[in-house]
Amino acid sequence: MLSLNVDGKDFPFLVDTGATFSTITAPPVTGLLSSKTVEVVGFEGVGQTLPVTFPLKTILGKQALSHPYVVSANTAVNLLGTDLLIKLGANILCSPDGLTVTLPDGTSAVCGPETTRKGQYLVQPVKGEIAEIYWGLLTPEKPDKQGILSQYFKWRPWISLLEPYFPPPDSPHVTLFYDRQGNEVYREGFGDVVCGDTWQVGSKFIYVGPEEVAADVQLTEEQDQWYMMVEESVPHVSLALHPKYQAKDLGPMVKWAVECTNWTLTQAPNVWYSPSCKTYRLEAPGTDWVYLERREITRDHGREKMDHPVATARLNELPDSLWSKGPTDVGLTDCPPVTFKIRPGEPIWLPQYPHKPEAEEGLDVTLNGLWPTGVLEESCSTWNTPILPVEKKGTGKYRMAHDLRAINDILLTPTITVPNPYVTLTNLTPDQKCFTCIDLANAFFCLLLAEELHDIFSFTHRGRQWRYTTGVCAFPWHIQPGTERSAAGLPAFKLQ
Repeated sequence: MLSLNVDGKDFPFLVDTGATFSTITAPPVTGLLSSKTVEVVGFEGVGQTLPVTFPLKTILGKQALSHPYVVSANTAVNLLGTDLLIKLGANILCSPDGLTVTLPDGTSAVCGPETTRKGQYLVQPVKGEIAEIYWGLLTPEKPDKQGILSQYFKWRPWISLLEPYFPPPDSPHVTLFYDRQGNEVYREGFGDVVCGDTWQVGSKFIYVGPEEVAADVQLTEEQDQWYMMVEESVPHVSLALHPKYQAKDLGPMVKWAVECTNWTLTQAPNVWYSPSCKTYRLEAPGTDWVYLERREITRDHGREKMDHPVATARLNELPDSLWSKGPTDVGLTDCPPVTFKIRPGEPIWLPQYPHKPEAEEGLDVTLNGLWPTGVLEESCSTWNTPILPVEKKGTGKYRMAHDLRAINDILLTPTITVPNPYVTLTNLTPDQKCFTCIDLANAFFCLLLAEELHDIFSFTHRGRQWRYTTGVCAFPWHIQPGTERSAAGLPAFKLQ
């Protein structure tokens, strides 16, 4: 055990070189916990999410520093882990008498082996599922050879004017195989035959697309037999990424560019452009040497924005009738018709104001689609509120908006605040790693409106009056319980 002064108080710590995080059983005083948490697993293999303190003043010997601690009431003793040992620059000597910890300032302390409580001591980050990647890492270029990186650095000032690209997360490399299934045959063959070798490879072009900047890699026939990504990619080296994309998106872009045939030479020397794949091709011949190795990485490395691996297969099991086929498709929730109370008084009649011809035609499309579904029916009502066309930016198409502010003003039935999706997502717990966001097509029209209220939602278009049989201004908070009832029989279903 070793004594540390933390936030002005002395505490005994067990020196644990197997602990990634230094841990205390309780903060010295209340109010020192930050909003940060970490996922860890102890020696017993039990994963848990633990809070982290703000950086606390820590003194050992003549050294003083600030350091955040993980707080775990289930840990038997305070742990001095590798994070703090590295910060302190500690040297550890093992002997029959215990550990001797020596600091750079000459302070030396002997830690006895005794502990009095049983517990879970080892605190390490939770490791996710592992994938294997086989790649060739670019080695430093030969003095007499120009390689991919030197060509890229030449073109980078021009490339940076096109998009806000940033460096990829890994060292420059050409991926030969990304294995998520544990292919033992490939692993053994790669290890026995080529792992640790250095290949000479060539390149011809640098491709600058919406997703990334990458150089093609030319493999020999013998080298190509180790390339296992043929279905989704071609051999390449990623040089820069666009913020909207991730590593798994890049292979298809390069493959599409390599197979493209409609390249047109631009006014800039050695620069071609393909309108079909919206990509530039820069003439940049080079020769490189790559070092072959196998690494283990987390399965979601470079695929952080990707759907769950079984998402596509699970979606294919659902009937096609579940999905909308067009912008006016409407479903129907199994629930009683919605009703509400309004303030007594004369019916509200607000005239319909005119719109430009193309906007009127846009409304025609919507109304002609909703009428056959039963959402709309003809009306001869003393109520009328205006509709207006809202152009969908850059499409030339319009959606219909109904100005129901006057109706909202006379509602007596209170409405409930609609959940904010961004706030809802923050309520997901660490163990909820996969979730689905469902976009309900024309959700307002999924719930029936009580027949005596149809007239209130009348409007006029091209001199003809219509009214809704479904949909109402207060429907957002009706949709939540209605959807919950419909999904009640689904296994392991939780609606946020």
